[in-house]
Amino acid sequence: MLALGNPPLDSMEGFGGNTPWSEIKDKSLNALLNHSDCDGKIDKEGCRELALAIEKALPLFNDETRRKAARFAAGLLEAAMLGEDVIFN
Repeated sequence: MLALGNPPLDSMEGFGGNTPWSEIKDKSLNALLNHSDCDGKIDKEGCRELALAIEKALPLFNDETRRKAARFAAGLLEAAMLGEDVIFN
């Protein structure tokens, strides 16, 4: 978050802080960061935008995280091409 010009994640609502998500500057990763990790969905319209935001942030990650994030971004792009939502269970 800091590398994108945003507050630290632990200062955000839902992560122990009080900063509302509406106040962050770069909202490109909101669909992922401001989302339950065990339920819900990323709608098909948001998949491409989120994938591109993740790809843009890849240089900020360590090697292992970069590989996982790249795989997730590829899955988001595939969902967008197929017109499908990404479901979290």
